[in-house]
Amino acid sequence: MDGSLAKLILALAAVGLVLIANTRSKSLAGLREISISPAVLLLPTVVALQVQLALWQSVVALLLVAFLARRELKPSGSHPRWWHVLILLATFGHVLLTPRSTGTLVVGLATLIVVVDVARRVPLERLAVSLLDGIALYCIVNVAGYAAGLTSPSAANRFGGLIGTTGGDRVFYPLTTSLNLAPSIAAIFVAAAPVLIATAGGRLLVLRAVGLACAVTMLFSAGARSALIISLSISLLSVLTPRVLRYVSVPVGIAGLLLAFVFQAVPAQTTESIVTAITGQTTELQRQGQNTESTLNGRTEIWQGVFDGLEGRSATRLALGYGTEGQVASGVSERYSNVFTSSTADPRRASAHNSGLQQLLDAGWVGLLGLTSLVALVLIGAARLPVHLRVVAVPATMAMALTGATEVTVAPGYAQEPMLFLVALFVGLACSARPPASDTIRGMSTTRSEADASLLDPASSGSRH
Repeated sequence: MDGSLAKLILALAAVGLVLIANTRSKSLAGLREISISPAVLLLPTVVALQVQLALWQSVVALLLVAFLARRELKPSGSHPRWWHVLILLATFGHVLLTPRSTGTLVVGLATLIVVVDVARRVPLERLAVSLLDGIALYCIVNVAGYAAGLTSPSAANRFGGLIGTTGGDRVFYPLTTSLNLAPSIAAIFVAAAPVLIATAGGRLLVLRAVGLACAVTMLFSAGARSALIISLSISLLSVLTPRVLRYVSVPVGIAGLLLAFVFQAVPAQTTESIVTAITGQTTELQRQGQNTESTLNGRTEIWQGVFDGLEGRSATRLALGYGTEGQVASGVSERYSNVFTSSTADPRRASAHNSGLQQLLDAGWVGLLGLTSLVALVLIGAARLPVHLRVVAVPATMAMALTGATEVTVAPGYAQEPMLFLVALFVGLACSARPPASDTIRGMSTTRSEADASLLDPASSGSRH
């Protein structure tokens, strides 16, 4: 299929989804009334700009976001529990203790502190919607920066594997350290875009419409096939069958995070047959000169190399991992570096291409348990939100989890932005009281519960254990 024709079909489909969502906009009136938080709006771009800024500039930009957040008036609600803090420590602990450099530690720790502080101060509904609009702004800045000739410092490390589905070069966007990270972030916005655009007006409508155009451009131009398919599928389901999406979001999202482990547990012939059957329906997305669809473009070979490399390792290393870039420190990347010898300057630094598996290398089973718990709780919390907020939060969080299936997007030791988005939502959910029990999937109430239970509390609605 010609690239221009595919984009035209996609544009028409997007318009159709927006129109369908608009017919239901009366039940989503609460979404129209949510004001945007300037601090959260700037957060994704400020975090991503760190790749282009000096250490002191990054810190100043973060302080600006923190200053803007100070003006927010957080309503009374629940407070994070001890086990919320424990999950964050398990997820980030070993990674923060093993930074690439002192500068990386300073910026990384400052970023995490600011994200947690902002999420604690901004009301949840403003936090969630503003974060998505912030991703739209991030996409616009990326496309504009690339058009202006700005390049990512990491682009020089990538010299192969840049042929797209239509034969053109894949674009390495400027505000990212990885070829597929920027389009994976764009996929988050695309997943929730139809409802966001259908309920917007004025300047917000312009921001979201332009953001969607830029996000789709990023997905196509970067050749991010998995992110493209994931975002379009979720976007479609979010409008046509939101009830189904709500119920499948948690198991499907966790399965995506742990896809490498699923492939390890299932016989190779079975997984290859399933993958071939799926990719056979999207042959127009196959890159020129490649025929590796049954192995997910070499990912199954990478995953097997990691599992083979971890055999016989000490219990301590398996429990706690090897720290940031664990694939290098452990030496397991030597087992799959041949996959990247023609595409990257240092094949040994190539990631495990699955967020869960990368987290196992970086932070061990303890860190993987923490990350899985964090992702699961965010997905569960999104599904418990009032309907007007749930229809955008569920698609977005599901896209965050699923883009980590074949890329490293939500492992704190390798990719920052999507992981920090999840942390922001995790803290926001932990600090927000549950809606009343009467707020069902058809409900329209936006009243906050007076109960002390948070949206992450396992107790029944309106009560605490």
